[in-house]
Amino acid sequence: MNHAQAVPSTGVGYRSETQMRHQLMREISCLERHLDRLKSNGYMKDQNTLETYKEMIASRKELLSDLS
Repeated sequence: MNHAQAVPSTGVGYRSETQMRHQLMREISCLERHLDRLKSNGYMKDQNTLETYKEMIASRKELLSDLS
């Protein structure tokens, strides 16, 4: 097996892990911006929507910390 075919012991290659980290950071940023826009426009009348956004952000932050 050559070096390009070698599988890392973690099962996730550095490139894949780095891409996942960047994707999670983009998603967190996007969700936070969207939530802020909804709040500033007065659309946050529904507490369930607020909680859903908070949970989505928290779950992605948890995944991100697990990668570190």
